[in-house]
Amino acid sequence: MLTRTLAAVFVSLVGLALGASAAAPETAQDYLDRGQRKLEEKDWDGAIAEFDEAVRLAPGNASAYCSLGLAKLRKGQAEAAIAALDVAITLDGKLSAAYLPVGTTAQCN
Repeated sequence: MLTRTLAAVFVSLVGLALGASAAAPETAQDYLDRGQRKLEEKDWDGAIAEFDEAVRLAPGNASAYCSLGLAKLRKGQAEAAIAALDVAITLDGKLSAAYLPVGTTAQCN
C-alpha cells in the first residue's frame, strides 16, 4: 500500500516537472519577433508593448531599443522615439538603422 502511494506521488511529481519544462519562458527575441509582426500589421500600440517587454528582458539589446524607437516614431511619439533610438546608438554605435530615424525625427520637430 505504501509502495503504491509512493509510486503515485512519484508519477505526479514527474508529470508536474515535465509540464513545467514544456512551457519554456519567453525570451526577448520572442517579444521582438511578435513586435515586428505587429509593426507589419500597423498595430503601433501592440508593437510598443512587445518591444517594451523585450527591452525589460534584455536591457543591453540595441536592436530592442531601435525597434521600440521605430514603433514610437510611427505612432507619432517623436521624443520617446528619439530617447529609445539614442539608447540603441549608445549600446551599439554601428547600428545604422537607429541613426536615420533620429535625424528624420529631429528635422520634423
